[in-house]
Amino acid sequence: IFSNKLANYVISDSNMNIIGENARVDLLNKTGQSMWKKAKKYTSMSFGYGGVFIVPYIKNNKIFYNIVPQGRVTIDSTEGDLITGATILAERKEISQAFGNTKTYIRWTNYRLENGNCIIEQKFSDETGEQIPVPSFWENILLKQTISGVDRALFGYLKSPINNRRSNDKYGVPITYGCDATIKEIKDTMKQLCDEYELKRP
Repeated sequence: IFSNKLANYVISDSNMNIIGENARVDLLNKTGQSMWKKAKKYTSMSFGYGGVFIVPYIKNNKIFYNIVPQGRVTIDSTEGDLITGATILAERKEISQAFGNTKTYIRWTNYRLENGNCIIEQKFSDETGEQIPVPSFWENILLKQTISGVDRALFGYLKSPINNRRSNDKYGVPITYGCDATIKEIKDTMKQLCDEYELKRP
């Protein structure tokens, strides 16, 4: 309830403009406007999770993006406020096998900055974290690519502005952080009201 209300305030008082006149600006504007239509949802999610990552990818020469909760991301390195390295749990598949068993396959995407180049590499593991060869259903994914002329990992991070009360500010915290006692008090009070109503209803 609170995150939706705050997201309404944020998006109502914000806008996004990409300035310029060339094909790149047109492409970014089209993608940006598509993303902006769902900005309230992403903002609300960042308040709830503590932060979400907007991870772009290309398919059929078009730019798309995934929204990843920060719980599926490890920030490996930073330079000031810029994230220069991270690993994302990109996808998890469970394949049924004989005798009712299932095997879990996990795809990890690693971003790291080297000499002004962003290297994006795919790794694969089972549920124990043991690295495995590329599964057949992920063979069409580009395993490694390098993008030059950048100063940060190529994704966005919407982080909740709530104070996490730690010296390390890498990850955000939900808007209810530190409110456990208040939430418990509200729950207990509501339960008392319900119990009282049930007793007096006849």
